[in-house]
Amino acid sequence: MDLSLLIATRNRPASLAATLTHVAGQTGLDRVDWEVVVVVNGSHEDTESVLRAAQPSLPLRWIRETRPGKSVALNRALDIAGGELIAITDDDVVPDPRWLSDLLAAAGRWPDHAVFGGPIDPLFPRDTPAWIRDHPNGNMWFSRFVRPQLEGPLPSEDLPYPPNLALRARVIRAVRFNEEMGPMPGDYPLGCELELIRRLIARGERAVYVPSARLQHVVREEQTNEQWLLQRCFRAGRGLVRWYWHSDAASIQLLGRPLRLWRALVAGWVRHGLSRLRPAHRRFDCDCQLRVVLGQLHEHDRLTSQRRGG
Repeated sequence: MDLSLLIATRNRPASLAATLTHVAGQTGLDRVDWEVVVVVNGSHEDTESVLRAAQPSLPLRWIRETRPGKSVALNRALDIAGGELIAITDDDVVPDPRWLSDLLAAAGRWPDHAVFGGPIDPLFPRDTPAWIRDHPNGNMWFSRFVRPQLEGPLPSEDLPYPPNLALRARVIRAVRFNEEMGPMPGDYPLGCELELIRRLIARGERAVYVPSARLQHVVREEQTNEQWLLQRCFRAGRGLVRWYWHSDAASIQLLGRPLRLWRALVAGWVRHGLSRLRPAHRRFDCDCQLRVVLGQLHEHDRLTSQRRGG
């Protein structure tokens, strides 16, 4: 089989239905042997009605995974996916019509590369303030990923973002998503896909940017709320530590980081106090920086305690 598209979904039947409609409209796949694998992760009963309705127009199969967590669901999907190229997306995207065929074609043009990703544009609610739409944190908050380059290799420190991601099966089946990361009930470190890609890059795999394989990522109204954005920053801080924890050398380096993080936190509090004299948006930016550092400290202490058996 040429291609498998993996989607994990939980309690969003309407969003899933819209996404599957867009996937069914993909072009350029007439001669491609492909499948869509949906993992229903503890979802609302309407989800299976959506899947049954989509089945006539898609090479679709689905399974249930009762253990909660996006990483758990994606690992389950990897166990049954048959494609040589594994594309991974979310249940709330609007892909361009040739999204999948362009990813597959790029994989053919770059046979020595294993990771592929294209541009991601956030699709905001109509009344989203301009300062949120254009904010530099758009990559962290909304998975914005657009690069000013032609198709070709990305620098090792610049990695493709979910939900516009494809990986060769030969490399991804040798690894697994970290099931302690990614969306799950309660709090969690952000970035399960990026953490996995970093592990692949550390093993010598390389990533390619595919500018024609574009999609939009739907931003829900509650995701433009400042409290949601601040929580996202805290989770991103936790994820930053997790991204490097797999490496022994990085782990040892991180063990020396608390003092530096505490200094960053104190400096952040000073900037936060001074920001009270600035416009509201600048104050919020300082709040975001603080939440990232607090997330790093939280996850560093948590992982260090686990390593020491505490």
